[in-house]
Amino acid sequence: MRRAFRGYEKTFAVTTLGGVLGGVLGGIGIGTIIPLFSYFSNQSSFAGNRISKLILGAFTAIGIEPNVVFLVSLIMATFIAKAAVVFWANRYGEKMAADYEESARGYIFGGLMRSRWGYLLQQKTGHLQRLIMDDASYAGLVLYYASALILFGVSLVTYLAVAFAISVKITALTFALGGILFFLLRRVFSETQRLSHALIAAEKEANQYVGENLSGGKVIKSLSVQPGVIGGAEGEFRTLRKWRMNIVWYKLIAGAFTEPVSFALIGVIFIFSYRISGFDFGSFAAIIYLIQKIFAYVQSLQSNIQSIYRYLPSLKAVLRVRDEIAENDERESGTVPFSFDNAIEFSKVTFGYAGSKPLLNDVSFAIQKGSQTAIIGPSGSGKTTVADLLMRLFSPTGGAIMVDGIGIDTFSLSEWRKNVGYVSQETFLLNDTIRNNIKFYDATISDERVRESARIANILETIEELPHGFETVVGERGVKLSGGQRQRIALARVLARTPAVLVLDEATSALDAESEALIQKTLDSIRGTVTILFIAHRISTIQNADWILALDKGAVIEQGAPAHLLKDKDSYFRKMSLIGEAEA
Repeated sequence: MRRAFRGYEKTFAVTTLGGVLGGVLGGIGIGTIIPLFSYFSNQSSFAGNRISKLILGAFTAIGIEPNVVFLVSLIMATFIAKAAVVFWANRYGEKMAADYEESARGYIFGGLMRSRWGYLLQQKTGHLQRLIMDDASYAGLVLYYASALILFGVSLVTYLAVAFAISVKITALTFALGGILFFLLRRVFSETQRLSHALIAAEKEANQYVGENLSGGKVIKSLSVQPGVIGGAEGEFRTLRKWRMNIVWYKLIAGAFTEPVSFALIGVIFIFSYRISGFDFGSFAAIIYLIQKIFAYVQSLQSNIQSIYRYLPSLKAVLRVRDEIAENDERESGTVPFSFDNAIEFSKVTFGYAGSKPLLNDVSFAIQKGSQTAIIGPSGSGKTTVADLLMRLFSPTGGAIMVDGIGIDTFSLSEWRKNVGYVSQETFLLNDTIRNNIKFYDATISDERVRESARIANILETIEELPHGFETVVGERGVKLSGGQRQRIALARVLARTPAVLVLDEATSALDAESEALIQKTLDSIRGTVTILFIAHRISTIQNADWILALDKGAVIEQGAPAHLLKDKDSYFRKMSLIGEAEA
């Protein structure tokens, strides 16, 4: 909480000042009530009360003779002023919570977008969504409840001071009883914190489950497994309900006993005070009000502490992820502007995750500028890893990747990625217009460039036949378009950025023959002007490649020109070609 408070010292100072002013104004109002009641009852015992004596002395000093109208007006004015002060103090607390929530969400989302790819791969999307949208909000509530805790705490101290000025014995008894009640309820606070951790963990799992299965709705329906999926969701929801009701149970326990205890105390005080000679009904009324307020503040303090315990796990989660993001920041590396004149060379490149078997082992090959190079091999052979390294999502753990003899890390990372386009098998489209999907957050791309890239990607005619053309909204994940249309729009998006290198990672593996032929036509049209790296299983995808690289178990098993490899009866490429011909 100390870390979260940094930067909000002013807000807490305003809240503390509001609590002091509110308590003082409330004390003045209470001190005025006593002489008002004494005025009606023709008693004079209030003269010995320090609060009343101070107030009446101030009236005398400024030449005011108090009467019932004046006293009632003063009471109303002080409590109105107190309400205004408390209102603005609470507003500052709410503003602090909203500011922190906005700041935390922006920092986490921005930080995730700038994080190393290896870190993002380890995260669950549903958990991150909940962290940004829910935990950040709950973390802000911790700060709000902390500021409210200060407001109530300072007001409580001020009211206690007024109460002690009126009656030390009665106030001491009240304070002692409140302390005992707080001590008895300490178990409730610790249990609330434990249950809050469990609830937040369950919410994350439920969020992940719901998001995961909603995104896979088509598969679920096609396999007719809705009952099992629904049953799993109901189990997650039952778990959520269990933890939430347990928290409510403990919260109600704390609140249920406070009010009856306060009224019981009022009864005891009345019996104790009424039998004493010189009983002052005005003072007693003020004490009763004070006891009510003190117990209300104690109850508010308990409620705020419980709320802090409940949402503290969210604040911890936000701070933990902020630390992780800072540690995994993908800092801009390299300063040399992008250039590519001859070849990209992988020289004895090795890569593997920490503590795991290498995915690539001593891989060497070259990609000539303007060429079309195809990487083939069975699943798990390391093909996609080569693409990830080329896009600098990872760095080699051994060997080097060089461009025209210069290490790849020497080039500016942002410029590098602007010049290396990437199209994957899983097409990512926004639930937006086709135009905005091609521009994709880059306002510098003109409408003319959008149209030209669509033409090169052989999707322009299809777009123009749609009722709204480029303004057609493609739906969630492009559901309103066919697979081939989605892939060609994704290709147009990359081409609109005029990349020097284009990486196609199984980009046509799920397409029909016609869609694949259209994409192949696009690639033929940019042959020689854009360096292309294919990753593919289909022989039809790589039949026009200039160079073939075959991988297996992270190592190069063969490479060469297609014509040369086809002459080798033991060649992997030849076997792959024969299988493709047989299937055709």
